This record gives sequence, C-alpha cells and structure tokens, in this order.
Amino acid sequence: MIQSYCGLDFSKTRIEQARRHCPAYRFEAVDVFQTRLFEHYHYDVAIATEFLEHIEHDLDVIRFIRPRTYFVGTVPNFPYVSHVRHFQDCDEVTRRYAPFFTDFKVDAFRAKGHEKIFFLLEGIKI
Repeated sequence: MIQSYCGLDFSKTRIEQARRHCPAYRFEAVDVFQTRLFEHYHYDVAIATEFLEHIEHDLDVIRFIRPRTYFVGTVPNFPYVSHVRHFQDCDEVTRRYAPFFTDFKVDAFRAKGHEKIFFLLEGIKI
C-alpha cells in the first residue's frame, strides 16, 4: 500500500489531470531542476517514465535522487520530435545509467500494438 506519493511534472495541465484522477495523492507542477522536493520530501522509490529522453540533463536528475532509493524508469528506442535521445539496445542504456545504481538491470518491451520498443530500467541509487 502506498503511504504517500508526490508526482512531479512541469505541465500544470497534466498535474490538474492527475489531481482529478488521484485526489488522495500529492502532485506538484515544478521544474525538476528548480524544486527542493528531492531534498525535503521523504521517499524511498523514484519513478521516471516518459521523462529522461526529453531532457538534456537527465544524468543530473539521476544525481538528485537520494542514495538507497529504488528507481524505475523507461526510455525509448525510437526518435521523436521531443526526444533529446533514444537508445538502440539494452547495452547502450546500461552504459549511460548503470554507473548510478547497484543491482541495475534493463529489460526491453514492445509497446502494445506498436513496433516501438521501450527499455525498463531499475536499480538502487548509489
């Protein structure tokens, strides 16, 4: 059972949508590079889906995460107009993100009904 949850997004529209669908949880419209929530909010899991591929400084966001935090994220294998990067295979994902984690693993999965592949990352932040 989730005891508390804080979702972050730069889009006020998406945050309002999340609040409507999940009113019991906290959602903040913030710039991930400006917020102090990483320091002040207690968390033991960080989830980054549909995010890391859109920002230039993805590794800085990984650095913000507290040590010993369980991390789950996704990144794509395909280019898109808003993607800063995409990955060819699990090895490429591992080279970029594994140095920040212990027990790191990457799995590939196909998006339902599409040829697009996403990579699921998980590990414990060092």
